[in-house]
Amino acid sequence: MKKLLLFIFIISNHLLIAQDYQNICSQGTTFYKGPGNDFMAFRRDSLISLGNNDTLIISYRAIRDTSSINNNNCADTTNGSVLGRKIIKNHAGWFCFFNRTGDSVNINTQATLNQSWKFCNLPANGYIEASVTAVGPDTVLGLIDQVKTITFQAKDSAGNAIPHILNQRSIRLSQHYGLSKMLDVYFIPGDTAIYVLAGKTNPVMGVQDLTWQEINNFDVGDVFHYLLSSVGTVSTIYKVLSKTSYGNDSVSYTMEHCSLSEGPSYPGHDTIITVHDTIIAKYFFTPSQDNTWLSRLPGEYFTYFGYADDYTFSMFADKNRRVKSRGDDYVYTWIYNGDTCWRNSEKMNAFTIYKQKYTEGLGKTMDYYYDYNEGQPQHYEEDLVYYKKGTATWGTPVSTDCTSLIGISPIEAKKAVTVSITPDPVETQVKILLGNVTEIKGYRFTLTDFLGRTILQNILPRNPYIFTRQGPPGLYFISIYDENGYLLTRIKLIFK
Repeated sequence: MKKLLLFIFIISNHLLIAQDYQNICSQGTTFYKGPGNDFMAFRRDSLISLGNNDTLIISYRAIRDTSSINNNNCADTTNGSVLGRKIIKNHAGWFCFFNRTGDSVNINTQATLNQSWKFCNLPANGYIEASVTAVGPDTVLGLIDQVKTITFQAKDSAGNAIPHILNQRSIRLSQHYGLSKMLDVYFIPGDTAIYVLAGKTNPVMGVQDLTWQEINNFDVGDVFHYLLSSVGTVSTIYKVLSKTSYGNDSVSYTMEHCSLSEGPSYPGHDTIITVHDTIIAKYFFTPSQDNTWLSRLPGEYFTYFGYADDYTFSMFADKNRRVKSRGDDYVYTWIYNGDTCWRNSEKMNAFTIYKQKYTEGLGKTMDYYYDYNEGQPQHYEEDLVYYKKGTATWGTPVSTDCTSLIGISPIEAKKAVTVSITPDPVETQVKILLGNVTEIKGYRFTLTDFLGRTILQNILPRNPYIFTRQGPPGLYFISIYDENGYLLTRIKLIFK
């Protein structure tokens, strides 16, 4: 009887180890962090029954720059992110993934210690063998879980060990949280870069996606210094004076703003120009045509007015802050051969490249624009070079403060008059409404673009006053002046 109980215990323990390791393609989003602090993700978008309790799982579609390996200057938009576009879950516990050439990559979640199987094929009928080399507790997203270590060895068609870059490399399969260490399926078996499980949305654990609320989360006293380089340079300082939150809708900041332009930073201005005023910056959190990309996952394929942008999600190594970038590597354009090949715009004779970085608690930390048209390039780049948030500081300040930067005291905005500029973002028309004003004679406004060029200036003939937008999509500023020429406010505005 004791032998029977011992046998049952051994078999039960064996089955326990073999089972319940199938939580690979769970609901929600799973984030993996790569060796360069960049993130890749998996999101289960749809399930298709294949019969016999087998399931086809479809993940989100990603965009990858594969011009260097395909030699066709194309971006691949047909595959997925870290776990690929399609995964077949077998009723017996097998998961079949697919690399960039469509070859299968197999994981046996039921395999026990020392059990082996064919992970993927190699040329000349060779293959990568996967073996469970360890089973035991390990830390996954800060929690202890049972984990299987799966180690690789390349073999030829006769089963003999052969040299390969994956030899003795390993991945890990967590019982409750799926693959805790994994290769990028797209490049298997040609790459050894390991992606480590960093976060899940179901349940909520570890690293989560970055939102507008978290990006534009400033406090009174926060200071941000920017340096814009083009033909000349522009040094800019913003200091948060007040904050008004509107819940999940938006947040508004009153900021002291000053800038010093030196050199021919834009046509018609080749001397030193100073600006010192108070502005109101309002950030909306609801999705719009201009910011829906931020809610997308790293590498997620998305077209926008003829462009297929390259989105990245990473960790700012210095301060452990999350960063989202748009067009950080390339912006793809020009459909070639339908929707299967998007070519790098830098291959064309005329192209425009936009690059932006948005960082947790720091707003937009990089804004890059490059326009190449028939050999006449125009570009600018503005970067956050210093910030102060509470007691934390980073970078090199452009100056001690606004007074030191431009040598004058700030212009005080009149408090009695309120100014409302709607809508924001702007599609066709802009409405200016002044409050607490009985007579607007002499009041005027100026509309300038991001580089300080005057787009429109006019008196305010009536209150409210509505005018039709002028200028392409981008960032603009409206400055309102009273009858004595004093600045009332300066407000950021986005043209869609």
